[in-house]
Amino acid sequence: MARKWRLRGRDVLAALVAAGAALGFLMAAVVAVEAWRRGSPMLLRWGLGELAATMVPSALLPESVVAGNQQCRRVLAAANLSATPVLPTEVPVLDLTRGLPADAGAVDLSRPLLLRGALAGSPAAERWNLDWLAESPRGDIEIDYYSDARTPAIEGGTIPDARGRLAEVVGLVKAGAPVKAGTELLFRQFPSLLAELPLELLHELFGSGHFSPRRMGTLLTAPIFLAQGKPEAKETESSSRTTARTDLHCEPIANVALQITGRKRWTIVDPANSFALQPALSPDGRAYVFADLDPDSHHLVRIPRFEVVLGPGEALYLPTWWWHRVDYLGEASFTASLFHFRPGQMIRNNPIFTAVLVPNLFKELVGWKTQ
Repeated sequence: MARKWRLRGRDVLAALVAAGAALGFLMAAVVAVEAWRRGSPMLLRWGLGELAATMVPSALLPESVVAGNQQCRRVLAAANLSATPVLPTEVPVLDLTRGLPADAGAVDLSRPLLLRGALAGSPAAERWNLDWLAESPRGDIEIDYYSDARTPAIEGGTIPDARGRLAEVVGLVKAGAPVKAGTELLFRQFPSLLAELPLELLHELFGSGHFSPRRMGTLLTAPIFLAQGKPEAKETESSSRTTARTDLHCEPIANVALQITGRKRWTIVDPANSFALQPALSPDGRAYVFADLDPDSHHLVRIPRFEVVLGPGEALYLPTWWWHRVDYLGEASFTASLFHFRPGQMIRNNPIFTAVLVPNLFKELVGWKTQ
């Protein structure tokens, strides 16, 4: 007679613990291989420390681990900084004002790219603006937002601390309040709006399928970003804390940022220079890495970087794991971003970040940690 198997709670728990241990061992092995390849024992210590921070609740994490992680970041940064200041490089430009070039399919997806005239002729360019966004029913959406986007990431500025109707947030932005919103709820509730963006153009440039509406909510998310900065933002380092911005960070997704209104200055760093930036995993358990630096620090002037000002009607392509800081300049800014998943690029561009971020990726996948 066949024996009947019953799955008990402790069996499930044991299986989960075993799976977690196996995954942890695999991630630690990736970190060890990368540290060996680069000849850096300190990199191994950093990776294992950050991995522990993602898998252990912060309340249970020993203070010695937290302090050790901070020390590793400083040591690695000192070893990777240039001895002299480095001038920023301009982002390559693809001019689309006269249409799609014949060699559009040969775009280099490994580097940032400014798309001039990307929104020309699209419904989004013709009718989208802040007033349109605030109209009902769009303006009735309840969203989380940052009440003061001048707060540095190292002081808790990575987590939204307020909630209100989208129309109310638009009103605050137009009034010059230092608020910032980043939400994907607009396209979640009104998915037909995606078709008003130049998707055919993006398919030609970056490959078919990445921006398909069928991928929305899984391999594609489309947040909008709203804020108003000051005209002098980022002209001097001391102006950093006086304007709305997003501090330096990187993510395991590629992005096409489509600028609807306003202007934003992007400062971009190659993932090859990651350890010059004192990288730390997100403090809120989400899947990104931020630079553990004061925004007024002169640290960046000793690191190779790109700078570009993104204006209305333009788009910026950013490959996976490329670092970026965004400063809002002057008039109210409205951006629609297309975050899309490129697994090969994710692993190739930064295997060690990919390994240590697996626990946080899982949290976002199951909806435990989302924004």
